[in-house]
Amino acid sequence: MKLNRTQLIEKSLELLKKYQHETGSFPASPNFDEFRYCFLRDASFCAYALLLYGEVERCRKFLEWCHRTILSQSDKVETIRKKASGSDYISLNEFLPVRYELDGTLKDSDWPNFQIDCYGTWLWCLEEYVKITKDEQILIELESSVNLTISYLKTVWTFASFDCWEEHQYRRHTSSLACVAGGLASASRLYQDENFGRFSEAVKKALSDSITGEGIFPKFLSGEDIDTSFLWLSVPFNVFNSKDATMLATLKEIESRLIIDNGVYRYPNDTYYGGGRWPLLNSFLAWYKIKLGKIEEAEELIKWTESVADENGFFPENNYDVPLFPEHTQKWIDKWGAHVTPPLLWTQAMYLIAQYHLEKGSSKFIG
Repeated sequence: MKLNRTQLIEKSLELLKKYQHETGSFPASPNFDEFRYCFLRDASFCAYALLLYGEVERCRKFLEWCHRTILSQSDKVETIRKKASGSDYISLNEFLPVRYELDGTLKDSDWPNFQIDCYGTWLWCLEEYVKITKDEQILIELESSVNLTISYLKTVWTFASFDCWEEHQYRRHTSSLACVAGGLASASRLYQDENFGRFSEAVKKALSDSITGEGIFPKFLSGEDIDTSFLWLSVPFNVFNSKDATMLATLKEIESRLIIDNGVYRYPNDTYYGGGRWPLLNSFLAWYKIKLGKIEEAEELIKWTESVADENGFFPENNYDVPLFPEHTQKWIDKWGAHVTPPLLWTQAMYLIAQYHLEKGSSKFIG
């Protein structure tokens, strides 16, 4: 029997609290070996969701985990900085990882670890925590890890890296740089540091320079393709205003090519599980629609997300009942099984975030 909205909210909160590790971290998914790690990006949204629902200490505990974990990588950051300044080769396993063991240690693996989006995202989460709690003491406590993060990003932001989907290693990605620009802007506001602000503006310029002749933000800075993760330019990172002409033009392109029956796809050539629709992206798009004042459209997007929850209230990573490339579905089922990582905690968190902003936005426009 399907859970109703109130039950899905309660279940999502229960899952985030249940699986937050004693150190403050969150596994991406507790039921899938490759995701039993803390991905800084995913976990930042988990912590933010709990913050919105009053779990202040849990969010702080995660930020403290980020602080300790990033500081433990200080020697690595210095090595990368020296190699980069001398144009020495840097192997993939030398970069800071996207995922850590739950206790903050590292495990050698061939996972696509070099992703820069996560290191901007945790800085954004820190600002959201301070805005809501007014706990400015944490800025003193975490200043060294913030500075180390920015030093790292300053070194690597122009490098090709994996994107947020663990793909396209040799490209530079709009969504990744959205996270970096947003995180730097957060740090600039928090610490009133003009250097951080100028760095953020430099990243924003690179994004502006990538706008295509059709007036849209591309998936890659080199100008090709589209990807629904472009939404991060507005929600949550506010690099560009939600009503910016290029944002709206890109949204129109996404809606015409990557949405079927209110379910949102990642990008046109997605073959993972045949290319399914991602409830995670439904929540981001709903959040964006709320910013635009399109509450009814946001509601429909959230309803689709609710429709793909299983009887336990778990949301899948993606729903592939209407795949873009069905001929590719079976090979992924054979590799990882028919059920894609439920529950994915990032998806549960984004459902909570979308619901929170829907309620807040509905009150604004009704009241």
